[in-house]
Amino acid sequence: MTTNKIPPLPSIHHFSWEEWDDQMIVILYRSDQRFVVKRYVERVLANSPQWQRIARSSFANLEPIARAYTMTENEVKLMHHIFSWHLDGTLKFPIIGGLDQLLDWEDVLDFIAHSQQVAHMNQHEELASTNSPAIFPTIPVGIKKKVQEKNDNVENTLAKKGNTTPMKSNKKVIPRRLIDESSAGNHWVQINNICVPYIIKSEQTRFLPYQVILDCELLNDQEQAFLIDFTVKASPNDIRTFERIISSSSSIDFSLNKDLLLIDLYHLIFGISKVVYVKLVNNQRDVNKSYKTVLAQCGGTFQFRSQMIPFISLGKFDYVLLDSISSILSSTTKMISNLRRHAVSAQTHEIDYLRLVQFYHSRHCQDPNILINQQQSLISTHDIRKYIEKDDLVVDVSLTQYQQHEYQMMRKSTDGVETRSMKKSTKRKASSAMADVQNTT
Repeated sequence: MTTNKIPPLPSIHHFSWEEWDDQMIVILYRSDQRFVVKRYVERVLANSPQWQRIARSSFANLEPIARAYTMTENEVKLMHHIFSWHLDGTLKFPIIGGLDQLLDWEDVLDFIAHSQQVAHMNQHEELASTNSPAIFPTIPVGIKKKVQEKNDNVENTLAKKGNTTPMKSNKKVIPRRLIDESSAGNHWVQINNICVPYIIKSEQTRFLPYQVILDCELLNDQEQAFLIDFTVKASPNDIRTFERIISSSSSIDFSLNKDLLLIDLYHLIFGISKVVYVKLVNNQRDVNKSYKTVLAQCGGTFQFRSQMIPFISLGKFDYVLLDSISSILSSTTKMISNLRRHAVSAQTHEIDYLRLVQFYHSRHCQDPNILINQQQSLISTHDIRKYIEKDDLVVDVSLTQYQQHEYQMMRKSTDGVETRSMKKSTKRKASSAMADVQNTT
């Protein structure tokens, strides 16, 4: 028996395989229409040299795919079943409901065909745009930014001609002062080997695009599933701010969509199960390629007369920045002279490690003194103790211990919510069962 009615949900087993450039792709069905999971197909096609080539040479010049579709619960379950059963767990890629989206497979094929045409025309040109390390080429979805820029230029032209009548638009007008403030300052953060844009919102909280973090493969499966609970939906103004930041970069191109999710940098670094390298940078050229050397160091914080001081362990002794204790000590000229005589010049990776410790403990800022890499001196706590009381300098906690403590606190906060939810559900079921018993007696 057949019906013309389109089912709202797909069959739990209705899928097929398509091949493009030797890459096998899972296709889901809604009635007779074929769909593919956007992040998944980007991950699979990243293994194709042809895909990498056309992405570099054409994606920035193409109209994006017009529409993406929300996944149903059945579709999420189906993809998980395919990964675990048909692919035998070889593809470690969690599909996350509420985040992942579907693209019409015909739209994807049309986009690829157009990309190949543009790439062929550009094959003799020198292209400066490249992707950030470890980031997969993303398929653009939504309204092309240049279309909006063209509309803005039309409005500016009319204004110059003396037409003071504002154009009708559904877009909310953003005050010029707000735009200038939101686009000023530092807008990039290095996390291990990737460089990601961020925006600053209320209380100096830094928000990053969660989609980009996932594309960078910074998180494992468990961390992705855990951190999705800490994301918030980006506003149209947030997306415009990100686009302004990204457009100022000549070396990195991200594709953002209207359903963009954001994550607080604080939640990100403490939602990962280990310490990561984090540094605010002015642009991608300032990234530290030797970040692994920094992460190889050991240290933490001291409590020095009730103030937190970062330290680094070098050999048998722990060292702090001389400048960080000078203002705390009731220093005489002779004392400072003696301390400087015992001080050693700090290496760049040592300064960077102390800055990392400071960053983990101060979620909103980086100590400007620690950011200065030149002419800094380290002094051992062994030499400092000669001039202070025994209890003035107390080891507080190592960086690893502090990160793990915050990580476990985040875990407990979500476990508590889940436990309360389960208790309420159990209580409702118990009340319902009691009512059934009473009705039958």
